[in-house]
Amino acid sequence: MNINDNQQFVRKIKYATSGKWANALLTVVLMAWVGNVVAAPKLQGNLEALLVVADENGKESFRAAEAVLPGQVIEYRLLYSNEGDEVINNLKVLGPIPEEVEYVAMSASSASNAELEASIDMGITWSSEPLYRTALDANGKEVQEVVPPSQYHQIRWSSFDELKPDDSFQYTYRVRVKGNLDL
Repeated sequence: MNINDNQQFVRKIKYATSGKWANALLTVVLMAWVGNVVAAPKLQGNLEALLVVADENGKESFRAAEAVLPGQVIEYRLLYSNEGDEVINNLKVLGPIPEEVEYVAMSASSASNAELEASIDMGITWSSEPLYRTALDANGKEVQEVVPPSQYHQIRWSSFDELKPDDSFQYTYRVRVKGNLDL
């Protein structure tokens, strides 16, 4: 990648981690579900995209992901708060994995007792990590193979805990910026 391409890449990723793209990501992420109904305004969400920076000793720090380069890691932090007067049950939180990045395996965590699942078909089916699929081996026999995390499209938490009024849950996951973006 030459300097010109690198500048275009940084601009593209800067756009992807802020502005319109971040708003679109936040809209998708804020589609938290309570049972079969989208949550009322009493559920508020906030998304942060932070660049993970490690020093020479491996100690991590974070800064706003305003511009990133191939191979860098972004941590998404989703904070959901119950600003209503009633308990929220069966909260489901979606974490999209944009095309420009790939999911970092086993990086998702939750402040609530929640089941984590991932999808490789845009949310049609969900399974726990690691995901498996049926493939044919060299002899034409069906075998189960692990799906690389780079092929995950979304992750989803299904919380078993009640989200009480004036309380909040945080969900986090990491993605790595791909190095082969079409500039």
